[in-house]
Amino acid sequence: MVRYRLQLCPLAGRLQRQPWLLCLCIPLVALSLLLLADVSGMSAPYFQPEPEAEVHVPVSPIIAQGRPEKQQPLTEAPTPKCQAGSAFQTKLEDFQSLRAAQTADLVSPWPGNVPEATLQMISQGVKRKVAASIAVHPPKYYALVMFLAEWLRCPAAFEALSIYVVFQFKQDLKLFREAVACIIPGTPEVWVPIIASEPKKGWMKNVGLGNQYTAAFKKYYGLAAIMDLGQEEYGLMLDAEISLFDLHAKASSGSACSSTGAWSRLLPRIQSVEQKKVWPGARVSSTLTQYNFGTFTKSGKDYDLHLLRENARFVNFGTDVTDRTCKPDTCKKILHQLKHVIWTWWTDLPWVRLDVAKRMMAHLAKTNMEEVTSWRQVAQRLFFPRFEYVLYQMWTMLYDGWDIRDVTNITKEAKWGSYLEDPQHGSRLAELRPMWASAETVLREEEGKIASFSEEEPPVLIFHVDHEGLRYSFGGQEYKELWEQLLLELLTLHKRVDYNAENIH
Repeated sequence: MVRYRLQLCPLAGRLQRQPWLLCLCIPLVALSLLLLADVSGMSAPYFQPEPEAEVHVPVSPIIAQGRPEKQQPLTEAPTPKCQAGSAFQTKLEDFQSLRAAQTADLVSPWPGNVPEATLQMISQGVKRKVAASIAVHPPKYYALVMFLAEWLRCPAAFEALSIYVVFQFKQDLKLFREAVACIIPGTPEVWVPIIASEPKKGWMKNVGLGNQYTAAFKKYYGLAAIMDLGQEEYGLMLDAEISLFDLHAKASSGSACSSTGAWSRLLPRIQSVEQKKVWPGARVSSTLTQYNFGTFTKSGKDYDLHLLRENARFVNFGTDVTDRTCKPDTCKKILHQLKHVIWTWWTDLPWVRLDVAKRMMAHLAKTNMEEVTSWRQVAQRLFFPRFEYVLYQMWTMLYDGWDIRDVTNITKEAKWGSYLEDPQHGSRLAELRPMWASAETVLREEEGKIASFSEEEPPVLIFHVDHEGLRYSFGGQEYKELWEQLLLELLTLHKRVDYNAENIH
C-alpha cells in the first residue's frame, strides 16, 4: 500500500497545481476501459433488445399436454402478415415454380403435404420423452425452417421429439414469425419459442468467440426452459443446421418415419447409451490440422486441449484440474482425458438426462436444488463454456459414474473436434452406430471412403447441413438466398442494423 501512495501522491499534487491535466486524464481513462472491454469481448452487443421485465411466449397446445394449469398458455401465438415487398414476392414465385414437390413444402401455405398422422397428433396432443433445445439466430433461420418442415412431415420424428427454439432477443422471434408468414403462411407454432434472458455477466458481442459463448448459453437456457415448462426426461442440445438422415442419405431405408422406423427407436437408443455410462471419444492428431491465428499457429490437438481445459476449469469452479485442485477420486478420468486429448464433443447425438442436468446446474450455481423455482434463472447465473456438451460429459464423469471409451482404434485419430465432423478415410466409425453424423461423414460413406452405416441402427439426423453445398437439404443454396433477401428487407423495414448483407450469410 505504501508503494502505491508514493506513486499517486505526486500525481495528486500536480493535479492541484495544474487542474487542466484532469481534462486529459478523464478521456484517456475512459478510452482505456473501452479498449479493455472490447478486447475481452464483453462490451455491449451492437443491437440492444428492448428492455422488458419478463417475456411470456405463447406455447402450442400440443406441447402443453399434461402440464400444471399455471403453465398453460393464455393466448395463441400472433400471426403477423407478410410485409415483404414485390421484389421478394417475385423471387418467391420463381422459386415455387422451379422446385420439386419436397422443396415446395418449404414455400407452401399450411398444411401443404403434412401427413394426416401428424395433423392428428397436432389436434389430439402427444406426450414425449425427448426434447431438443435448438439455438438459432437470423442467419440460420432458413436452416431451422428446413428442419421443421421435415420434422412435421415425418410422423415418427414428430411423435418422438419436442422442439424448443431459443432466440436471443424478442426482436429475433418477431423477425422469425414475420418471415414465416411470408414463406410458409399459416403454419402453426407446434414448437416452443423461447427468448433467452440475458446472462448475469451480460451478452458478449456476436462476433468471433462471442458467437460460441452465446450459442452455448442459449442451448443450456433451452434445456432449463424444458425443465421449467415440459415433462420430457431427456434433452438434446442442437444447432439449427440439421436434417433427417432418412430423407437425404443414399443409405436411407425409406422407413425411418414409419411407426416402426428408426425415429420410433430414438428413446431406446438414448437409454441404451445411458445404461452403459460411457462417452466415446478419439485422440486428436497433432499433425493432421493446423489453425493459423495470424501471429501463431496451433494444431488440432493443441486447440482442442485448450477447449477441454476450458470446460474442465468450469466444472472445477474456475480452477485448473490437477491432482491437487480437483477433490473427487473421479478427477483421474478428466486428467486422463486432458493428458491424451480425447475429444468427446459431438461424437454422438448430444443428449442429456434432464434430472442429471438439474443436479449439475444446481451444483455449479452453488444452490440448493430443492429450493429452485426457475431453472432458467439458475442458468442465467452461469457463464457456460464453449463446446458446452463437454461440460455435461465431464460433470457426469465426476459425479454420475460415467467414463470415457477411447475409440481411436476404430475411428482413427480426429483431425480436430469430433471424428464425426471430418473423418479420416478408412474410419470404421459406423461400428459405433452413431445416432447422427455430419454432412461430411455422410458424403464420405456414400463415396466408400469410410465403412457403411448400420442398416439396423442408422443415424436419424445429419448435422452441419450447411456444409457440402447444402446437398443434404431440400432447399439448397437458392432457398438460403431467398431467406437472406427476405430478412434483409424486414430488417431494413424495422430499422435494425445488427445484420446486413455482409453478416446475414
